[in-house]
Amino acid sequence: MAHYTPAGGELVDTDEQNEGTTLGKPVAARHARLVVLPAPNPERALEDALGAAEAAGWTVEEAQRGALGGLVGQGSKRLSTGTARLALTLFLDATVLPDDVRPPALRISLEHLSS
Repeated sequence: MAHYTPAGGELVDTDEQNEGTTLGKPVAARHARLVVLPAPNPERALEDALGAAEAAGWTVEEAQRGALGGLVGQGSKRLSTGTARLALTLFLDATVLPDDVRPPALRISLEHLSS
């Protein structure tokens, strides 16, 4: 899922953080991608992403309405080095998107939690 891009999507941002510590507290490794989607049927792009995650061995949950109005799908996967978490957030309006990004957009967020 770290390299997944929905059909017709355009990658506009990537953010990464390595595992480590901050002020003596553990910090999980994170990887996030923001993809602008073609306007027709963005909900289908979220469904397809959840399907791709499930096909790759992730345990996924049905998408639900998020606190900021978008749709959020989540998943988890047990790795030999710990648990990985997946969040797929479909933004249908520009409220929390960067100024230069127009909706609809899909954020694919991965987090690795050490065992």
